[in-house]
Amino acid sequence: GQVTPLAYHSNPLQAPLAFSDDASTVITIGLGTTPQLNSFQVATGKLTLLYTAQTPTQLPIFLGMSNDGRYVLFQAAGQAYLGDAVAGQSQPIAPPDGEQISDGTLTGGGDYAFLVTALGRIVSITLADGTLTPLVPATPSVSNLTNLSPGSLVRLTGSLSGTASDWADKILVNGTP
Repeated sequence: GQVTPLAYHSNPLQAPLAFSDDASTVITIGLGTTPQLNSFQVATGKLTLLYTAQTPTQLPIFLGMSNDGRYVLFQAAGQAYLGDAVAGQSQPIAPPDGEQISDGTLTGGGDYAFLVTALGRIVSITLADGTLTPLVPATPSVSNLTNLSPGSLVRLTGSLSGTASDWADKILVNGTP
């Protein structure tokens, strides 16, 4: 029935983002002149820097954390990173085909990351060796709908499996191929 305040930093602009499942770790963001992502160990009071933004407007975005709080998945400027709270290091995760990362999560053991790209692709990455496995291919999309008009040529971005005849009459606009 008692509350113990967590003094994770003397900076009043330090805000908590997430707690690990075992409540041993708090992920915080420092919103000073240069945003920082930190890991705070509750038992020891140790604050570990995981990432410092390159510009004041480049906020790191928390995506997921291992159950014990050691590994932290986050994104900054479309690039995914894996932070290690024990080592105090963060490494970029190679995106599929150079795509930007829009979302993701980390498994409880911190072994796998699941990332969503800006093209709607979902990939699984084995973090021990960097093996990338596509789970959902890129979603075909139109990059600029303002130029869309009847009879105009429209380019779809994305990948489709199969031959052109496999897709005949399957790409429709208002029910029209």
